[in-house]
Amino acid sequence: MTYQRPDIPRTTFVDADGAVIPYGSRWAFAAGPPEDAYSVLTHPERFAPLMDVADALIDHLAATYHVTREDAESFPEFGEWGSLRAVRLTPTDPLAARLTFGFADHPGLRVRAGVLHEDLFPVCACDACDEDVEALAEQLEDMVFDVVEGNFRERVSPGLDLRVGFEFESVRGGRSGEGSPSLNVSRRELVAARKRLRGLPDGRWAAWSRR
Repeated sequence: MTYQRPDIPRTTFVDADGAVIPYGSRWAFAAGPPEDAYSVLTHPERFAPLMDVADALIDHLAATYHVTREDAESFPEFGEWGSLRAVRLTPTDPLAARLTFGFADHPGLRVRAGVLHEDLFPVCACDACDEDVEALAEQLEDMVFDVVEGNFRERVSPGLDLRVGFEFESVRGGRSGEGSPSLNVSRRELVAARKRLRGLPDGRWAAWSRR
């Protein structure tokens, strides 16, 4: 089964004056977004296609790989984040990272990979950040397939603060980072995660096995 991204409708959005908003390049010819754009969220419905992309990814992964699927209103790792529904895919191989998707009514997505790493799609939906839905769909796919193909690492650094690190080795360049864990993660969970990750070679999760 080959994954195919659902069509993302090319919808035209306009501002209060009726002018077309070029999302994704709105501030390309300006000095930057105005200060008041940081507090405005116009046309959040433009992110709705991300939900369809996530559903297509989930269906593809569940049909193609040895995983168990759980559907729920939410999962504990999302804390009090307001999700409409959530889906967790857990590989049968304990050395492979699971993926958990949270669907919000903004609309938007929260995706957790492995034991600690999380990404938001969009990261910020305000007018100033001007995130593009097609670019976000590509980023979501890159994240998911890096996990599935074994191109994902996690680490919890030793020390009092137990900083969290990650690395994705995407064919489109990859990304990495280190910082403080989510506020929803307790020190007890961090210690357990560090122990779990020590069982992986250099913190690298294994590739998912195909059916």
